[in-house]
Amino acid sequence: MQPWLVVLALPFCLHSASSRESRTFPCPEHDAILPCVCNHEAAIDEVHVDCSEATTSTQILTAFHEGFWPFDNLTEFRLKGYRKVSEIPEEIFGYVSFRRIFVETTDVVFVDQSAFLSCRDDLAHLSFWYGHLERFPWQSLPQFVSLAILNLEFNEITAIDSFESPSLVTLRVSNNRIATLKTGISAPNLNALIMNNNPISTIPSRFFEGMENLEEFQCQWCNLGPAISDGSMEFRSQTLKSVYLRNNIISSFEPGGISVVSPDAVVDLEANQITELTESIFRPVMDFLARGNGLLNVWDNPIVCGCSMAWVMLDPIILERVYGSCVNGTLFQELDPHHFEAFC
Repeated sequence: MQPWLVVLALPFCLHSASSRESRTFPCPEHDAILPCVCNHEAAIDEVHVDCSEATTSTQILTAFHEGFWPFDNLTEFRLKGYRKVSEIPEEIFGYVSFRRIFVETTDVVFVDQSAFLSCRDDLAHLSFWYGHLERFPWQSLPQFVSLAILNLEFNEITAIDSFESPSLVTLRVSNNRIATLKTGISAPNLNALIMNNNPISTIPSRFFEGMENLEEFQCQWCNLGPAISDGSMEFRSQTLKSVYLRNNIISSFEPGGISVVSPDAVVDLEANQITELTESIFRPVMDFLARGNGLLNVWDNPIVCGCSMAWVMLDPIILERVYGSCVNGTLFQELDPHHFEAFC
């Protein structure tokens, strides 16, 4: 080639290289990380990586370990769709870190406890939603110092083990196969524990001990009952706002079976099998709830409105905070308090 042609061609080569880089920057070259895809969402200045086209975890591992990633602190990783990726092996992202990880509607069964080790400082939101996950590595949680949201709903997890997480704010484990709950959980900033529709028949004593800032607890459509044992529902959070235990088979509480220390909590026991509002059980609860805006909901329970609930009927403040009706359909507020004063 003539020297003058080389000189003329050089700007075009530089422009072509620059153009390719601008199309991918700050992502890697497109072909280098297939079947994963990286996109820079310029409008919100986020980098998203989607590996939903992968059919094996090895393909994902290769994309991160053999591809060149010019930046290592990215925003979001996604793996979606039933494409036979059954496990998340250790250190799958190599040196790359993500703030949000969504593994949803997949065939993933197993997650190594070191799978997301590269994200330990940055990961804030981790979701394994609607899959076949059988066990979660609870012991790995302490290393994720920024993790605030953990969503494990609609999987096949059978137990919640003891764990520590100073950063966790929301834990969602509804619609699994959880039957075993371990004590010894330390989650001082946990605000919401949502575990509806699991075959949980008992909650061990002191289960809530390490959740001193819990605001919301839900275990609706579980298998709680018929009796709730001493210490099972001992809530120690002074900021508790709601306890939802609807649609279980609860018929009675042992002394100390339920206790709250928040005056503004809603304790929802609707659609259970409670027949009596026993004073020794419910009065300590109502004494706290009556100090603020708290209430007790016992709608749709076969409650016999006899002398066992005279303590409710003869205290106007408590009566105002207890929502429900007798087994015959009569609202508590429609009963005549004088009958309980005269005949009990």
